[in-house]
Amino acid sequence: MKSETKDSTNKGVFAINITLKLVNGKIYTMDGKIYEALGVSENRIALLGTTEEIEAAGKETAASIDLQGKSVFPGFIDSHMHFVEYGLCAQMINLEEAGSIEDIIVKSKEYIEKNNRKKGWILGFGWNENRFKNPVMPTKHDLDMISDELPVMITRVCEHIVVVNSKALKLTEATINTAVKGGIFDKDESGELTGVLRENALDWLIDRMPARSVEEIQAAIITAAGDMLRSGITSVHTSDLHSCSFEVMYEAYSRLKEAGRLPLRINEQLYLPSLLQLDAYLSKGYPPGHGDDFFRLGPVKLLTDGCLGARTAAMRKDYSDEFGNLGMYTYEQDELNALVLKAHKEGLQLFIHAIGDGAADASISAIENALDVCPIRHRHIINHFQVGAPDLFLRAAKRGILAAIQPAFVSSDWNMAVKKLGARRLQYSYAWKSMLAYGIRLLGSSDCPVESGNPLYGIFAAVTRKDRTGNPPKGFLPAEKLTVQQALELYTSAGAYGSFEEDRKGFLKEGYLADMVVLSEDPFDADEDRLKDIQVLMTIVDGKIQYGGDDLL
Repeated sequence: MKSETKDSTNKGVFAINITLKLVNGKIYTMDGKIYEALGVSENRIALLGTTEEIEAAGKETAASIDLQGKSVFPGFIDSHMHFVEYGLCAQMINLEEAGSIEDIIVKSKEYIEKNNRKKGWILGFGWNENRFKNPVMPTKHDLDMISDELPVMITRVCEHIVVVNSKALKLTEATINTAVKGGIFDKDESGELTGVLRENALDWLIDRMPARSVEEIQAAIITAAGDMLRSGITSVHTSDLHSCSFEVMYEAYSRLKEAGRLPLRINEQLYLPSLLQLDAYLSKGYPPGHGDDFFRLGPVKLLTDGCLGARTAAMRKDYSDEFGNLGMYTYEQDELNALVLKAHKEGLQLFIHAIGDGAADASISAIENALDVCPIRHRHIINHFQVGAPDLFLRAAKRGILAAIQPAFVSSDWNMAVKKLGARRLQYSYAWKSMLAYGIRLLGSSDCPVESGNPLYGIFAAVTRKDRTGNPPKGFLPAEKLTVQQALELYTSAGAYGSFEEDRKGFLKEGYLADMVVLSEDPFDADEDRLKDIQVLMTIVDGKIQYGGDDLL
């Protein structure tokens, strides 16, 4: 990177109303330059230059922060998470560390007793049977041991599978004859429901559970925002309509924004899985990109398959550890084509979940069809693109399709993926360096709460391809490692591009929004294994310090 000491645009600095100065640091603009200092005017970056130049501006009006040599980057952008769901998890049973079905039962009973729960649904999240010594999923019979009086639902870590108890099945009136297109209600050998629900069956279940209020969603937003700001995130692209209705979501964010209580930026990914739901949304009259820099309605989100860990990701060939299983396709191709074409014609961006290579194939085919019928500019995104192949990469690059990847998935998946995919398919999985080489623009995300929302964990995983214990020692498929620069771009400039906002965020340039993160250690100087240990010292959104800074003020 080129270090800049002076910029001609700094002439006449004394006429600018500087409200905040950051000096004596390393300001990485993400366009190849490094400055010592910057000045903020209200909510925009006004000046970049030397400490002497910035100190000379706004002497009477500006607060000044001595960075003491610390590095500054554009505020991190997470291009896909479940923000509201993460906030709601604070009120649920955390089962991420459960090592067995027995652990799930014990932790859940302890939660009920501790919280004196006498009514309402008992909800848990984060369990993963692949961590169990006996890797089998729990069933309704196991959850009946938690409670036979209260409805219980526990969500798998992937958020594509839930298990409910007998009381929950009774309340929702699920029977052996209940059927949902693109969803499965598991049955045992005798034909009885096991309590395991997969994919679109989750939507069916949620529609029959008590609706969450605007106040509940507002509380979840505030909870989630606090944690994301502590991780240096200033913009979130989030899929929330799995947790509440559009009306409740829109009202909750709008109220917080109008009250000045929304401390970071939201780009809402609209889960509209059918033509009926898409038409209902369109009838509201919102234009594409409706909103402002704090809350905007973004792309249409679709789910075309499940997840790898539960073998519901849709494959072109059988799973290596389960002959005859191709996973789950949630749409017929004609059905997916029609939905994508409708959204595309309306000028809406598409954000399509596809983990398996079969789902990626179907998703690319649907976008290709839409572009052939209506060849307009777009920035459609495939979310995950976890299992790929050269033909898929070529087609995606040719059509300008972006990919939202989750680098931290390698930390959780590397051992499991080998068994499920086999060596041949594996070489094109989590293949980020190859995807970049093909010309596919990559966006960084966490899929939180599936993984931690901390972008530095994602940056660490992208660069090392290790889990946080340092395994595998040489990294998982090490040829696909990214550079530190490439990894940082995932969560800054690329994230802004993915939401059509590269003209005002993702870089530290004069005139851009004053969204920044101050780090305890320079990622370019740190040993790659230490990237995960770098701390966020300060998060600034819209020119205001929203987290930290105590050691620098």
